[in-house]
Amino acid sequence: MFKDFSEVQSFFKQKELQLGMDFGLSRMEHILDALNHPEKEFQSVHIAGSNGKGSTLNYLKEILMSAGITAGSFTSPHIERLNERIMINNREISDQEITGLMNRLVPALQDCGEEEHITYFELLTVLSFMYFADEKPDVVLFETGLGGRLDSTNVIHPLLSIITNISLEHTDILGGTLDKIAFEKAGIIKENTPVITGDLAMEAYEVIANKARETHAQMLSLSRDFVMEKVSFLPEKQIFNFKFGKTEWNSLEISMLGEHQIENASLAVAAVELLKEMGFSISETAVRSGLSNAKWKGRIEVISENPFVILDGAHNPDGMTVLVETLGKTFPDKDFTFIMAVLKDKDYQEMLSIVEPLAKELIFTQIEMYRSLSAEELLSHSCHQRKKLFPDWKQAVDSSIDQLDRDQALVITGSLYFIAEARGYLLEKL
Repeated sequence: MFKDFSEVQSFFKQKELQLGMDFGLSRMEHILDALNHPEKEFQSVHIAGSNGKGSTLNYLKEILMSAGITAGSFTSPHIERLNERIMINNREISDQEITGLMNRLVPALQDCGEEEHITYFELLTVLSFMYFADEKPDVVLFETGLGGRLDSTNVIHPLLSIITNISLEHTDILGGTLDKIAFEKAGIIKENTPVITGDLAMEAYEVIANKARETHAQMLSLSRDFVMEKVSFLPEKQIFNFKFGKTEWNSLEISMLGEHQIENASLAVAAVELLKEMGFSISETAVRSGLSNAKWKGRIEVISENPFVILDGAHNPDGMTVLVETLGKTFPDKDFTFIMAVLKDKDYQEMLSIVEPLAKELIFTQIEMYRSLSAEELLSHSCHQRKKLFPDWKQAVDSSIDQLDRDQALVITGSLYFIAEARGYLLEKL
C-alpha cells in the first residue's frame, strides 16, 4: 500500500525505467478484466495522429465545457505535472486521488499477475479509466500515446475517432513509410464508429479509407468532406471560415499561433457536428467561445516577451516545418537562436535541415532520459556555421538568455519532454 503520493511517484519512476515501451493490448485486456472493465463506464472520443492531437483535443474540450458538458481528458506527455494528463473540466486529478486509485489498482494487478509486467503508460491509462468510471464525466477525450493500433488507449469503444494527420515518425516502431504509419493510426477505427481525419496525403488517405470501409465506419476528411478557409492571420489571433455539409461557420477565431492550428480547430468543429447529430446540445456561442479560449502549453508558446522566449514541442519534420514557417511569418523582425534536444528515435537530421536556414545560432543539448540523443551526436549532424554544445540544458538556457538582444528570440524545441522540463525552469527564472 502507498502511504502518500511520493511513494506512488517512486513506483511510476521505477516502471518508466524498468520497461520503457512495450506495445500490445493483451496485457491491458487482462488487467481490465480483473477490474470489471472501467473503460466501459463512460462515453469517449479517441484522437490519434503524428501532430496536432493535443491541440485538437483541447479545442474540442473547451467547446464541450463552454456548452456545459463535463469533459474529461487523457493526454501525454505532461508539461509540468503528471496530474495534468488526467483532467475533468481542466481540473487535474489530485495527488490524493491518484494515491487512492493506486491502492485499489495494485492489489488487482497482483491478483492477476500483472504488477511486474504493466508498463508506465499502461499504468496511467488504467488509472484514467478508473478515475473517469468513478467521476462519470459526460464524455472523455483520449489522446493516443504512440501509433494507435497497439496503443494502450485502444481498448475503448468511442463515439467517434479523429486522426489529425500522418507523417514519418517513430519509424523504427511504426514503419518507414506513410502507408505503414497510416495502418497503425487506422487501428483506432472501430466498427460502425465515425472517423474524422485531417487533410491527408493520398498514400495515407487510401489506407485510412480502406480501414473505414472494412469497419463500416463513416469517414469525413478535411478538404474532401468539409472545408476551412483562412481569413486572416495576426500575431494575437487567427480567423477562419468553416463549412460542413449545409452548415457554415464564418469568422471563427482562435488565439493559438500557427496556421496549422486552423486545421486542428476545424477537426474539433467537425467533431462537434457529429456529436450534435448524436444528441449533444452544443450552441454556436459555445463553439466560438471554446475555440477562442483554447490554449495549449508548449505549442509555439511565447513564455516571455522580455527576454523573448518561445517554447514549442516540435519533434518531427512536419512539426519543425510548421514551427519555422510560423516564426518567420509571425515575427519577421526577429533573429532566432534555437536550443534543441531530441530523442533518438526521431528524424533529427531532417529536422536540422528545416531549422538551420532560419536559425542565426543553434545550440545543442540533451535531457536526462534513456531515449534522449546525446548533444554531441546531434551537433555532429549539423552543418550550421554558428553552433554550440551544452550537454547541461540549464546552462544552455541561462547562457542564451544572458546574451539575448532585444531584436532576438530564443526558441526551445525538439521534444515535448525537453520543453516540459524547460518550461518549469523558465517560469521560476523569468
